[in-house]
Amino acid sequence: KYGDLFTPRQLTALVTFSDLVGEAIERCKQDAVAAGLADDNKNLEGGGYGATAYAEALGTYLACSISRLADYGCSLATWRPKDNAMRSGMPKQALQMSWDFAEGSPFAKSSSGFLECCQVVAKVIETALSGEVPGHAFQFSATAASFPDAVGNAIVSTDPPYYDNIGYADLSDFLYVWTRRSLRLIYPTMFATVAVPKTEELVASPYRHGSKQNAEQF
Repeated sequence: KYGDLFTPRQLTALVTFSDLVGEAIERCKQDAVAAGLADDNKNLEGGGYGATAYAEALGTYLACSISRLADYGCSLATWRPKDNAMRSGMPKQALQMSWDFAEGSPFAKSSSGFLECCQVVAKVIETALSGEVPGHAFQFSATAASFPDAVGNAIVSTDPPYYDNIGYADLSDFLYVWTRRSLRLIYPTMFATVAVPKTEELVASPYRHGSKQNAEQF
């Protein structure tokens, strides 16, 4: 199980950080209101722009930081001698085999430290999310896609199917459980399932369909 890829100490740290996201959201909301930001009592999922949504946005970024912390704080993370630094447990789109692992402190000033994880996420926000026009993301199955006329019936695919090479749905569970633990109250629809949905994933995995022929037909 994925839980076996973390030591008891690492699990304790990740559970603690994940559970503190809710507390951070509440404190952020109180500080935002005290600073004069109006609160419309609408959450992010409901399209809010006030103190509630602001605090939940902060919680979302914290959850991204925890995902990075899980990547570096697992028993698959190794050491890069030439850089004298940690290597994440998932340097590519797979969980690598590791005969030994490196473990850093989540409170240290290194790649495995939570503050460093937060700083990396902050850099993304400052550079990639600096536009004034808010963006919107929607999740739905490509087999039942429908688009409003304003989009012009265009389909933007961010990642193609990988046939039988990469099972992203299975791989995503490694991080999904931590994100869900932090954000399931903010995005109840997105995190309604305990694990990542897999039956509709467009990959030809024989183990999922019973045989190679059935997988290719799917």
